[in-house]
Amino acid sequence: MLERVITEARAGKHFADVIQGNAFTLFLLGKRGHLEPYASPEARSFPDSYRDPAGHWVAAYLQLNVIGYNTKLIPRSEAPKGYEDLLAPKWKGKMGLDDKQYIWFDGLLKVMGREKGLDYTRRLATQAIHFRSGNTLLANLLAAGEFGLLINARPESIDELKQKGAPVEWVAPRPTTANVLPIAIARNAQHPNAGKLFMDYMLSEEGQKRLSAMGRTLARPGIAAANPRLSQGLEIAVNDPAMAERFDQVVELYKQIFGVP
Repeated sequence: MLERVITEARAGKHFADVIQGNAFTLFLLGKRGHLEPYASPEARSFPDSYRDPAGHWVAAYLQLNVIGYNTKLIPRSEAPKGYEDLLAPKWKGKMGLDDKQYIWFDGLLKVMGREKGLDYTRRLATQAIHFRSGNTLLANLLAAGEFGLLINARPESIDELKQKGAPVEWVAPRPTTANVLPIAIARNAQHPNAGKLFMDYMLSEEGQKRLSAMGRTLARPGIAAANPRLSQGLEIAVNDPAMAERFDQVVELYKQIFGVP
């Protein structure tokens, strides 16, 4: 999407009125002048960490990074409660992880502190992890019993599988890192006012309830989620959107530590 917006702008074509995606894409689009600052009246209801300091975007919803487990292989009483628990010898060879979890990795370094985070991930890398590509594939492999633990899972995916009868569950580490999925107005939009109305709706209580019904984790505080676990008792730490400027370094470090291609 980043390249598409930039390519269209260079050609003098502006098809998008509203852009919604991950914070890293919108961070770069804002830095490169492809977003129009807009102070939505709904934005004041959102925490500062869910809003762009430059006023370009506001988080419409979140992606939480939790730990998933197979309840047939791991009793609830023995399930890990946080990331440190994953270092226990009994989990060696029993965990899965996406081979491109760069954002999750950078978020861990942020919440743990860089040196502690690097030490932790190096120890985690010795646990004979099963690496695959794709969150959906990994969640399905967890449900099938390919491994007992999924180090970084999406709670929405786990809940969907559980509703279909799969023996899966998730726990939220403290803190739970989160990717924000913002919405913004495109620079030179053909219908800027309609775009602003749509953005206002997405951020409003009504719009957030609609997103919750679609299985999204809400960004706006004070609204009960369809799954109460997604709106109660979580300690959320937002991943750094500016990682977009350090992306290559983060990727190289991730590959180096976990030994993935």
